Amino acid sequence: MRTWLAVFLALLCIPAEAQDVKFDSKAGVLESIRRVALSARDRTADAAFTSMFGHCGNPCVMPADSHMLLWARAIAAAVALKSETAKTGVEKTVVINVPCRGECALFADIAFEHVCLGPKAEFKFFRVGGNDKGYFPDPPFSKRVGDWMVRKMGGKQEGGFVYPLIRDIKDAPTMGSEEAVRLGFWKACSLEILAKL
Repeated sequence: MRTWLAVFLALLCIPAEAQDVKFDSKAGVLESIRRVALSARDRTADAAFTSMFGHCGNPCVMPADSHMLLWARAIAAAVALKSETAKTGVEKTVVINVPCRGECALFADIAFEHVCLGPKAEFKFFRVGGNDKGYFPDPPFSKRVGDWMVRKMGGKQEGGFVYPLIRDIKDAPTMGSEEAVRLGFWKACSLEILAKL
C-alpha cells in the first residue's frame, strides 16, 4: 500500500515534503492527508490564476484575448487572487486596458477591489444562445452589474432575463472605462501603474 500511495502522490505532482506519509498511527495518516490536501489546494489556486494570466508580476496585466466564456475559470482565478491576498497580505493589482468580455468581465466583477482600469478598458455584458435555439441562462455577474444592465436596456429582456441574447459581440451593451470608474465599479489605474505597461 505504501508504494501505491507514493506513486499516486507523485502522479498528482504533490511536493516531496507532502509525500512523507506516516503509516505508524491513525494520527500520522490523518496529518499526511491534511498536508496533501493543503498542498493540492495551493497548487489549484495558483493554477487557476496562472491559467488565465500566465505568470505575471504586480501589477498583472489582463491579456488581450481573455474573452472566452469559461465562467468557472474566471471564478477560480478571482477566488485564488482573493485567497492569496488574504494569506500573504500582499495586494496584487490586475490592470485591464483592453476590451473585456466573457470571463474577463466576470473576473473583473468578482475581484473588483484588485482591478484598475486603463483608458482602453471596455466591458461587454451579454448572454449567449446555442445553435439549436437553446438559450444559456444569465451569466453569474453581481447584482450591481445586473442592475446597471436593466437600467441600460430599459428593463429585463424577454423571458425575464437580465442580459440580452447576442450572436455578435458588437451588439453587446458596452460600459467604457470612464463610465465604469464614474459609477464606482472599478478604479482608474494610477499614472504610475500605466507607465509600467
